[in-house]
Parts: sequence; C-alpha cells; structure tokens
Amino acid sequence: MKIVGGMSGYRWVSIMSDRFVATATCAKDTQEITWRVTEQRSQLGIIHHRKWWFVPQVARKAMFIWIQMGWLHRALTLWGLGLIMIAMQIGGIDLSHPIESTIGIVLSGGLVWWFVASWHAAEHQAITAADKGQYDLAAIARAPRITTRCGSRWFVPLVLVTFGAPMLAHSVGWPIVLTWLALIELVFQIDYWWGWQRVPVFKQVMLGLQYLVLTRRAGILELKTAQAAIQALVDAHKELNLQPHAD
Repeated sequence: MKIVGGMSGYRWVSIMSDRFVATATCAKDTQEITWRVTEQRSQLGIIHHRKWWFVPQVARKAMFIWIQMGWLHRALTLWGLGLIMIAMQIGGIDLSHPIESTIGIVLSGGLVWWFVASWHAAEHQAITAADKGQYDLAAIARAPRITTRCGSRWFVPLVLVTFGAPMLAHSVGWPIVLTWLALIELVFQIDYWWGWQRVPVFKQVMLGLQYLVLTRRAGILELKTAQAAIQALVDAHKELNLQPHAD
C-alpha cells in the first residue's frame, strides 16, 4: 500500500492511497467515529504516474483537492480563487492597508489553529506511522505532527508568485491570470521533480507554519479518527489482495 496524500478538516480525516480514499468522521454530538472507503476514480491515475507527464501539475492538484473535498469546501475554494483572480485583474495585490491585511491574516490563522490544526496533526501522525508499517493508536500518538510532506511547503513559492505575477505580466504584456497560472505550474513542477522542502529557507518557513499555526497537539478523538481512516485503508487493501485473480 502506497499512501499518496491526505486532507483533514474539522472533525474529519481523509487519507488516500494509490487505490483507495478512506475518510473518517467524528460526530459532534455523539462522538461516534464512522468511516467510508471509496475506490479512486479512473481519472485519478494521472495524478500518481509520471508517464502522464503532459498533464499539468495544476490540473493534478485541482483534481486531487476537488475529489477529496465536500461540496461546501469546493464552493469556498472556487470563491477564494475567484477573488484572487479579480484582485489580480484590477491591478494586483493591494498593500495600501497593511493593518487590515495583517488582522485578516491573523484571524484566518487563528480559525485554522482553533478548528483544524489538531485534526491536521492527527492526519500527519497517522500517515507518518503508516509509512513505518504501524497502524495502532499508540504508534500514531507517538509519531511527530510535523512533516516535510505537508502542502505548506508551497507557501513561500505561492506567496512570491501571487505578488510577482502582476509585475511580470505588466512587464511582458501577458494577461495577469495566465501569468499567474503559468508561474503556479512552474512552482508545482519544481516541487514534483525536486521538492521545495530541499530549499533551506522554504523548509524552515514550512516547519514553522506547521508548528505555530497549521498543527497542534491532537487529542484522543482526533487520533482515533485518524486511526480509523488509516485502518480502513489497510483493510481495503487486504480485501483487494484476497480477491481471486483471473489467470
């Protein structure tokens, strides 16, 4: 079983292998943990195989996020992307109100830390333990919550792209949105073939974000939810291996 990624949110953890997606949810009222496993759609093969080199990394990431997200998260993501593109089209990022911008960033980070960070940490811990072949709750609890596999490794490159795309577009005469997408594709291609976590400054920012904002100590409910997701994934692969194969 090869784990290729994961996502998490308030009271849920989703972990993806190269064949299945397992999502565990903890009910708010009863604290009952339920899970479901779905087989990846055939289109997802393009995400994991290098032979599909002609498929843009932007499209791969969008497909990965789109399939794992619920409809509410999809709508919020599209709304946020739309705002970014509109802001760029009318002249780029406005830095004339640093206090308001800082307050918005702090509030957003606080919401992530309060509602999502502990579930994100449990997701990291479950994946890290599973990479060592350990799926029990104790092993997951011992695993570190900080990892270089986290998508936060894209933070610095994407911030630079967001601020740099309007300037580059104006200098070369390209549409801003097209320039932004091209630079994001470059960011993802570099990460795919090399890895931004290899750049010391970017790595330290990534680890710092995880330590301070994106993860915090997971409680027993978060850990049990993550363990339910990873165990469901393991069971799905065991059942697959037990199925008879035609000669």
